[in-house]
Amino acid sequence: MLIFTLLHLCAEKLTITNGIIAKTSQVEILCPPKDQCFGRIVQLIDTAKKTIYMQAYQLTGKPIAEALQRAYTRGVKVFILADKTQTCQTGYTFVPRLAEAGISVKIDHRPAIAHCKIIIIDGKTTLTGSYNWTDGAENRNSENLVIIENQPEVATVYQKNWDARSAVSKPYADYIAERAAKNKK
Repeated sequence: MLIFTLLHLCAEKLTITNGIIAKTSQVEILCPPKDQCFGRIVQLIDTAKKTIYMQAYQLTGKPIAEALQRAYTRGVKVFILADKTQTCQTGYTFVPRLAEAGISVKIDHRPAIAHCKIIIIDGKTTLTGSYNWTDGAENRNSENLVIIENQPEVATVYQKNWDARSAVSKPYADYIAERAAKNKK
């Protein structure tokens, strides 16, 4: 349903040649490792003026984490929903550090895995696809990143899902405290 909705919303603006969707002023498709994504993702985060909503199965890409921190520091409201595996303090994920820096982080702990990979910027630009926010996605994996700019209708579809997942997620500190209490027993 989501794919149909996206295509329906963007159908008049897509250019399709030989079955390949090409970049238009609204849709850009990158396929790492051939296409480098960190720079483009950072560029978009750096343009955020009001809000960034992220869903992250993994967040190990330092340039992305640094861009989120910069956005937060300059007054952009940053909200992250992360998979429960992203609570490790071992250094491979930036989620704990971003939470400790004051960014609103919740853990989407109910599903087996919270596998969504979404960034919504200022309610009008959406980044989605198989691309995890990781070094592996950037340099080693076969992935895709779809960037849909200036399409608030598309962002709204993703925002509704983000809001629904947020409603059943736990704030990072609460999740960590509950897990520590369970481990003491």
